[in-house]
Amino acid sequence: SIIYNRFPEVAELLGVTHLQLTGKIQIQLLSTNTTYHAYFTFKLRSWSVGFDVCPVRVSVSMIDPTGAYVGGSGSTRTFYLQAQEADILNSLNDEETFMNGRDIGDQWVKIDMGKYFNRSDVAVLEMTLTGTDVSILKSGLIVHGIELLPL
Repeated sequence: SIIYNRFPEVAELLGVTHLQLTGKIQIQLLSTNTTYHAYFTFKLRSWSVGFDVCPVRVSVSMIDPTGAYVGGSGSTRTFYLQAQEADILNSLNDEETFMNGRDIGDQWVKIDMGKYFNRSDVAVLEMTLTGTDVSILKSGLIVHGIELLPL
């Protein structure tokens, strides 16, 4: 059972091969001239599968009201949500790195999606987590949410 939860609802992934989670917020809702850090908070069931083999990519990007990215698509980081075997780690290219994230209590883990400095009030901030091109079954992910915290 899910004991601790600051959000009114959480989502649980029960079995998919493609994964994409996106959160958007209008920039005018954020304080101007402030740096924000985006975090993805989650936990894995003891029976979860696929997250030790299939990494996820996270990004923080600005988009204008027409859907065009402002200043490129933002920086992308790659994480495994679950620890892998050493031989899998040795076969990875430089782009894909293993990160445990930070345990914030009751098995919730928080990973850094990136930073954003708010200078404009005309765009939308988009935070995305996607599975990579590996099409394997993924199951047992509980999504707590994406948080934007001022630095």
